[in-house]
Amino acid sequence: MNERLQKMENLAWKISDERKGEEDVIAVLLFGSVAKGNVHPESDIDIVIVKDSEEHLMRRNESFMGGIKIELWEHSCSFYERLFKREWQPKQMFLYSLPLNILQECKVLYDRESKFEKFKKNAMKWNWPQNCKEFIKDKLRRALDNYKERDYDKFERLVYLRKLFLLDTCRRLLDIGKPVSIRNKDYYLKCKEHFSLRDFEMIFGKIPDIEEIESLVERTIDIFHSEVKNREPWTELKDAENYLESKNDFMATISLQNGAYYLGCEGLSNRNVEMENEGFLYPESEIELIEKLRERWTEFYDIYRKVHNVDAWHEKEIDFTFGYLLKRLEQVEFKYLSSK
Repeated sequence: MNERLQKMENLAWKISDERKGEEDVIAVLLFGSVAKGNVHPESDIDIVIVKDSEEHLMRRNESFMGGIKIELWEHSCSFYERLFKREWQPKQMFLYSLPLNILQECKVLYDRESKFEKFKKNAMKWNWPQNCKEFIKDKLRRALDNYKERDYDKFERLVYLRKLFLLDTCRRLLDIGKPVSIRNKDYYLKCKEHFSLRDFEMIFGKIPDIEEIESLVERTIDIFHSEVKNREPWTELKDAENYLESKNDFMATISLQNGAYYLGCEGLSNRNVEMENEGFLYPESEIELIEKLRERWTEFYDIYRKVHNVDAWHEKEIDFTFGYLLKRLEQVEFKYLSSK
């Protein structure tokens, strides 16, 4: 075990020992890179304090100990219990992927009622309900049908290509019982762990050069401070900053794309622009965002276009990549339809 990992694990145990004496604390879970034993200079310590609370807790606080960032979450035990009771709708699978992901990768530091070791074992053999798989396959099929109904410009085709790929990756993760997400970064990491990275890098490649990324992150953060009241874009933009510090321009770019999406949606809302926004994962939502930015917020539309580095793509390259992906998706759709 390297010295940094040992130091971070010791801090995690210290936090657990400090919190487990509290009357309403029933478990302490360590997750993230430290739990996996795979830390890097930008790694922080991710800990969940599970409380016996009737309130639906999802609090998150940041602090520093010994120069190391601590992300401390407080969750109610019922959040994990509901995962296994399956008292939720298919569209909530992204929310309940959070406890599933934590349980699949965590180390249980404290478990007062011996619940969470059992939860972890159940999470490791998790199977998604069939209605969740049907939900995503239906979204994928609808996205394919919608794509055929109209002509898109180069920017729109590029984002449509990426969303179709993410939806298909989501489908594949459901099939193997893994958590799903609404973040590019998470799909990259899951592809790296479970599938080939070749397709992801082909579809999300052609990023801006490092100086351009730094400028785009800075400009986007400046706009964020004047436009946004919630924290969702900020998390992604801070990730982009952290990746830039470690010279990881690829991860900085895909984090920036997520943050820019949420910032664009909120900025349009501040301008009283109505959107039928289903969420980041669905191509129709991002096409709508692009159209509304082009009409109502041209300053940010220009930034958003550069974030996706549209000008680096030639139409023929998009044609080729689309053809490659559509060929695979046609096979998936055939298997799905024939199995019904």
